[in-house]
Amino acid sequence: MSKVIAICNQKGGVGKTTTAANLGVALAMEGRRVLILDLDPQSDLSASLRLPYIFGTMPGRLPLWKMFVDQVRGKEVFPALKGGTAVVTVEQVAEAAVGAMENGVHRGTYAICSYNMKFKDFYQMMVDALGQTETTQVPVVEYEQMLPTYQAIDAHAKAEGKEHGMHMVVSAKLQTEDLFLDPKDTMPVLGIKEYDVEASIKESLKLCV
Repeated sequence: MSKVIAICNQKGGVGKTTTAANLGVALAMEGRRVLILDLDPQSDLSASLRLPYIFGTMPGRLPLWKMFVDQVRGKEVFPALKGGTAVVTVEQVAEAAVGAMENGVHRGTYAICSYNMKFKDFYQMMVDALGQTETTQVPVVEYEQMLPTYQAIDAHAKAEGKEHGMHMVVSAKLQTEDLFLDPKDTMPVLGIKEYDVEASIKESLKLCV
């Protein structure tokens, strides 16, 4: 029989993400079948578990990508690290969840992906959505060049007593790698259909501007 565990608190920095991630991993290590749903708009749990970037819209809710779009707004330069990530749509995540429960093997893991994208290309799409194509550059920079900025962000959060699922120094280091996946590895197994991922990205960003 399934059991639902909800970890909720309106206050930030109280350990929701850390609790959910570690509890999920611990239960999985005991042989339980675990499905973790990240409903926090900041999506820190998804980042800490290295889930792919997820795009799509929900009625009445702003996409979590708004906070990223706001960081690009009005900037003349918005640097990107050299890596990239796997990308899926919200529909594909739902199909994967159902497919894992219906067709998944006990203690099996399924890294889902429909599309692989460089961070530079995603940032450029944000720039284009804001109408800043002619005024904002997206150069690819080295991690070491940006490290002092990431360290300052982590230090500021610590000084305010806040806790993140993953520190910026660590998260940014991951963005130096191509965290790409082969869609053929899991899409047929879980019954995930093909969707227009770029259209989902543009639809998400349109609501963020």
